[in-house]
Amino acid sequence: MSMPSASALTSLVRSRRAMRHFTDSPVTDDAVDRLVESIRWAPSGYNLQPVRVILVRARERRTALRRACLGQAQVEEAPLVFVLCGDRDGWRQVLPHMLAQERSAGAMSDAYAAFLRRIVPLAFDRGPLGVLAPLKRLVEVLGRLVRPVPDFPACHGDAWLSRQVALAAMNLMLTAEADGLHSCPMEGFDPRRVRRVLGLPRGIRPVMIVPVGHGVTPVPPRTRLPVAMILHREHWAPVPRRHRADELGIQDSNLD
Repeated sequence: MSMPSASALTSLVRSRRAMRHFTDSPVTDDAVDRLVESIRWAPSGYNLQPVRVILVRARERRTALRRACLGQAQVEEAPLVFVLCGDRDGWRQVLPHMLAQERSAGAMSDAYAAFLRRIVPLAFDRGPLGVLAPLKRLVEVLGRLVRPVPDFPACHGDAWLSRQVALAAMNLMLTAEADGLHSCPMEGFDPRRVRRVLGLPRGIRPVMIVPVGHGVTPVPPRTRLPVAMILHREHWAPVPRRHRADELGIQDSNLD
């Protein structure tokens, strides 16, 4: 399999735009398969793969979903709507399956598999009715007095799931762009109503919705902050306001 050049990938990243309106042109099944595979191969913490996807294609369900998404037109117009969810407790079922799969493929040593069997329940298990979460939060706080301690997903589960879904969503959107399709990442929705429309079970949290299809072009240009405003080398070094204004081409006599 040939790898895209760095310049080609950078061009793809820069060309992607959030599309707000779509035509009714269908998307081929092959393209749908590629989009799903791009989500499946997204990286995830501990390789626990907590992303769950509801692919909505039926017009009536897209209409219902639009109401849950504050009436945003792209949800109903796009022929594909990917609802990317996080499975908060799925690690229990996934961990043994993932370890067996990795060991069978020769992708994981016995020592690392044993490590994950110990560390994943410690990091994720909330206990009955979540009683272990505050205790693990206390361990975080006290432990950091003497050594580095990472955030426990048991205490910060929503943040952990959001990171995993974000990785999958970017894969999805870049694959859509490479296939000549458009997409629109969305977090503007009522999660309770989305759950109701899709019949999501407890523990499955909708994190991001991504309509995909053939967009109505041309797309207006977008801008980004200059590198000098986002990149800090070696340590944090605030950018002087005058420098920020110069980078952005802003004329402001009140800047110091």
